[in-house]
Amino acid sequence: MHIPRRSVTSTHFEVGEQIKEFPDGFLLWRDGTEDNPHYEGGFAFFTSEKDVRVNHHWFRGSHFDAKTINWKNIQSGEIIENPPVKEKATGASLFVPFMLNPGEEKTIRLQFCWYVPYTDLRKGAELESCCSDNDKSCCYTHQPWYAGKFKSINELADYWRNNYDKLRLQSELFSKTFYDSTLPAEVIEAVAANLTILKSPTVLRQKDGKLWAWEGCRDTEGCCAGSCTHVWNYAQAIPHLFPSLERTLRDTEFNESQTDEGFQKFRASLPIRPAGTGRHAAADGQLGGIMKIYRDWRISADTLWLKELWPEE
Repeated sequence: MHIPRRSVTSTHFEVGEQIKEFPDGFLLWRDGTEDNPHYEGGFAFFTSEKDVRVNHHWFRGSHFDAKTINWKNIQSGEIIENPPVKEKATGASLFVPFMLNPGEEKTIRLQFCWYVPYTDLRKGAELESCCSDNDKSCCYTHQPWYAGKFKSINELADYWRNNYDKLRLQSELFSKTFYDSTLPAEVIEAVAANLTILKSPTVLRQKDGKLWAWEGCRDTEGCCAGSCTHVWNYAQAIPHLFPSLERTLRDTEFNESQTDEGFQKFRASLPIRPAGTGRHAAADGQLGGIMKIYRDWRISADTLWLKELWPEE
């Protein structure tokens, strides 16, 4: 496994970027600052093999020197081990030496995970009171759900290591069950293609567990913010696969995104917070929300949840 530093960060070295030691692998890491905590984060590569050798920094030259020398080492089968350096590491390599006899097979499990507990994402209009002495809500930016579940990238990686087999079996079970169908292949393909959106950057889950989504994604950013009600009004996968998550969208629509007068903004703010007034309502989204509350109650049978939202309808 060979990773140039620039493949995850920028093409020039920035303050705080490092390649660090990590159990059975290496860690691409960037320090945060007091003023910009969202700058902090890391991407770890590791393996379940125990005889692991790591080159934490490639040759430091100019132009393509580092990659040229790295590929020559690969061609010759040379294993290079270098400890981490404090700054300006050009890339890292992970080696797992092994021998195979004729007819033998060996599977090497390579795992990776990332941990960026803060972001600079903030969408939606601000209230007049924002950043007043009594309201600091405009100071908050989106924090991903895993930042509340795991305290560090090491804790996240340990969970990934320890639960790999269970998670793989559950994923295989879902896949086999999904494709074990008499529906036409075209229908299965259409459903499968749309399910992939749930695993894409289009869908976010904030630290408190609530869902929030873009309408879609460009190559480097989300497009059209706010779990738009007259777009997500027609989605059916989440309420049937993850009904408790779907209900968080109703909670947002009828609380933070709705005024006392009943006006419902069809684009929720991120982080989820009172959206204030502005623009026009989307009739299909707001009326669809009432229908979806009934649908979600039928799926969940959670009458207490229905009673809590009923006054807002």
